[in-house]
Amino acid sequence: TNDESDPRIIKLKKLIYSDESCNMNELRKLTWIGVPWKHRPTAWKLLIGLVPATKSKRESVLHNRSVEYRNLIEQYYNKKSENDDIYRQIHIDIPRMQPLLSLFQQKIVQEMFERILYIWSIRHPASGYVQGMNDLVTPFFVTYLSQHVPGNSFEDVESFDLSTLSQSVLDSVESDS
Repeated sequence: TNDESDPRIIKLKKLIYSDESCNMNELRKLTWIGVPWKHRPTAWKLLIGLVPATKSKRESVLHNRSVEYRNLIEQYYNKKSENDDIYRQIHIDIPRMQPLLSLFQQKIVQEMFERILYIWSIRHPASGYVQGMNDLVTPFFVTYLSQHVPGNSFEDVESFDLSTLSQSVLDSVESDS
């Protein structure tokens, strides 16, 4: 339910936004049946371990992860060759991604996905890149983008023009994804 007066949603909001330390067991129980779009980005970041349960540490952890990701882009992506097999396969797959959603046809989104997938593939050589891996990133990307889109819902995100966002917001969405 998206009803903000629902006791479950009230408890969820308290856990992820008010408590200094989020009780992860309680969060897992509360989110088992779903999370309203508005609260999903923060809940997911907590549930997958992207940010710590301790509220006061979250911002610095996200900042450090973003800096680390930007360094990886500089180290690997910006120094790739056009003959790179990983890059070539990613570059072929990206334009085919979610063809019915205008969000994924935006050049800026396709470039973000190229970097995300390339860095992941370089950092995980045992699996590397395989066709369709972009579909695994899509729900995270849409969810983390939603917190920066008026309305915070999938319907608001699917046709949103990313060029209206600041570079720091775009960097955040990309590195979190």
